[in-house]
Amino acid sequence: MTYMYKGTKREEPTTITRQPRNGRKVALCGSPGGYDRHRNAGEEACAKCKARRAADAKAYRDRKRGGPPRELHPCGTIGAYDRHLRAGEYACDPCLDAVAKYEADRNGHQFTGRRRRAIAECGTKPGAMRHRNRGETLCYPCKLAEAKEASNRYVPMSERIAA
Repeated sequence: MTYMYKGTKREEPTTITRQPRNGRKVALCGSPGGYDRHRNAGEEACAKCKARRAADAKAYRDRKRGGPPRELHPCGTIGAYDRHLRAGEYACDPCLDAVAKYEADRNGHQFTGRRRRAIAECGTKPGAMRHRNRGETLCYPCKLAEAKEASNRYVPMSERIAA
């Protein structure tokens, strides 16, 4: 049997999962009351009731919003940058460029492109720091660079100038 419920066409389930008690009617599984019956009994709802509840919630949400769910902002926009951050991930280059351009416009600067840091090369002190920041073991050239930096740290200034 089909019927209309708040503007949505529904199919009424035809099987009763529990016998009525005290002459009262029992809500059918897969109906709005069926989900409540499961919850009031302190049990987990069956798959039919969960699916019906999800469909009802989606229909309610769409009616309140005035339409279907919104589409995601494409990468390269401020909204997509925010989505990356909310998801706890690193923003992609197009999104970072969009944010840099937005900030430049907002602050009255001319946007010439996002400045990218040069990657520190191995065999230098910044290269050794890059390994440490990533939680990696130092490669041999970085170990040497760090040792050289450490040995220079304790040399008196008069000897550094002479060398």
